[in-house]
Amino acid sequence: MKVEEMKKTVDKIWKEAKKDVEKMLDETSRLVKKGEVHLKDASEKSREKLEEAGLSLKKERLYYDLGKALVKVPRSRWLQNSKVKKIFEEARAIDRLLKKKKR
Repeated sequence: MKVEEMKKTVDKIWKEAKKDVEKMLDETSRLVKKGEVHLKDASEKSREKLEEAGLSLKKERLYYDLGKALVKVPRSRWLQNSKVKKIFEEARAIDRLLKKKKR
């Protein structure tokens, strides 16, 4: 008889505990989903900032290369030099991309 009583007591307690466990699981899953959204947003913003930083560094490097190329070419031929034109156009393209991303 003690086993039967114990079983009834456990069943009674389990019915009450089951509701609490289900409520806790629902709340936990809701919080996890909310956390996922925040992590996704933070990750996206970080990725964008990292991409902007990479483009800025590339632009700085192009300006450095442009300066080196300009030193090697006489001033009267700056606009005709293909290397100078290419570097300048790349820098302008990156500058346009950065302006677009900052909007």
